[in-house]
Amino acid sequence: MLDHLQERSQAMREMERDRHVSEASPAAVPEWPRSNAIAISVDEASEMVGVSKSTIRREIDRGRLKAVRVGRRVRVRVSELKAYVERNEQR
Repeated sequence: MLDHLQERSQAMREMERDRHVSEASPAAVPEWPRSNAIAISVDEASEMVGVSKSTIRREIDRGRLKAVRVGRRVRVRVSELKAYVERNEQR
């Protein structure tokens, strides 16, 4: 499962790079997720893992995936998302 997450992250970076290649130098293209992001949105988390937003929200509600509330928004720590994927990896 972790390999799948890394492959999706790499694919997203490549898509983003291809989209912005004419607008910016390769060093200026943001990585996926944003390389300086501590926490990401539910939308971004769902895209990274390859599941629906409702699945991410359900896992948060059930206490299986930890999240933080920033104002009115829910954010998932990138480190927690990676740990969640590793915990649920099929062996």
